[in-house]
Amino acid sequence: MLSPLDIENKKFVNSTVGGYKKLDVDKFKELILADYEKLYRENISFKDKINALTNALDHYKAMEDTMQSTLLVAQAASDEVRETANEKAKIIVEEANAKAEEIIRAANRELEKTNEKFEQIKREYILFKSKMKAEYEAQVKLLSEE
Repeated sequence: MLSPLDIENKKFVNSTVGGYKKLDVDKFKELILADYEKLYRENISFKDKINALTNALDHYKAMEDTMQSTLLVAQAASDEVRETANEKAKIIVEEANAKAEEIIRAANRELEKTNEKFEQIKREYILFKSKMKAEYEAQVKLLSEE
């Protein structure tokens, strides 16, 4: 791309026959130079802006990548915590169920012992009652014989 200085320093060969007037060429060159200089500066400014925006975009893409990887790590950690909590809860429930079953078995054993004692006392009562009845009847018979 030509710089404004290249345009300003451009020399034209003078021709005697059919050539351009030097004054017209110089005026036109000045017009072109002014416009070209403006466009050249704008182009440099736009390139600088593009570079700055590209750098900013790269920075934001890097931030996005960091955020995405952070999010993935957080999600993995969350999943791990949830899984650990579920495993612990399952163990707690299993232990509670096992303890409840042991308590029920102990209560059933105690109930069996109590029922056995009750039946033993009941048998002793029946035996005692029948002995007392027999003793009573024997005493009544003895009294009636006298």
